[in-house]
Amino acid sequence: MRFYMNRIVFVMVITLVVMLGALNVTETYGEYDITLEKISGIWWTYDANDIPWAIQFNEDGTFRTALTWLRLERSPTDVGRFRLEGTSLTLISNKDCKGSCKGLKGRYKVVFTKFNKLLLKEQEDPCVQRREICCLPWVKVLK
Repeated sequence: MRFYMNRIVFVMVITLVVMLGALNVTETYGEYDITLEKISGIWWTYDANDIPWAIQFNEDGTFRTALTWLRLERSPTDVGRFRLEGTSLTLISNKDCKGSCKGLKGRYKVVFTKFNKLLLKEQEDPCVQRREICCLPWVKVLK
């Protein structure tokens, strides 16, 4: 019986070590090296319901979000302007789209992971719809 208990404890310790290693994947780097060129482009992610989302940051200071990157031009869920100051990103919706929060400002801290995923950590955003999708890890698909 004691042998099996030791074996169970060993397996649990190994599992814990593996889980902690997986959490370390989101370790951030380069938080002070955030530039417009680095965030501009089209990024995608999946929400908790496995629905694909896309966000596009343009070098002219505009952004748009949509369900999939193919819908960014024709049927965006949100359109607006953004301002990048250091690691702080401010999003301002300026169009009534589906789920949009026209006129509301959202502030996020921009962070990149080791594997160049974009993380937008909410600092303040009254727009619930935008807040729910922005806080997901994003992968760049197009420049």
